[in-house]
Amino acid sequence: MIDLSLFELADGLIAAGLTVQEEIAQIISQLKTLAADERTVFGIPPMTQVWARK
Repeated sequence: MIDLSLFELADGLIAAGLTVQEEIAQIISQLKTLAADERTVFGIPPMTQVWARK
């Protein structure tokens, strides 16, 4: 699940010229390896999005 945020951002990061697909794939692979390690703890801040009209 930790890799999902990066996966969703990938197209925007690539379009902005900040990275390339190969780097995204490598980082996602590393994140999956870390997530599979029971000694690893991730802290992810909760994010919300609200749309409203007054």
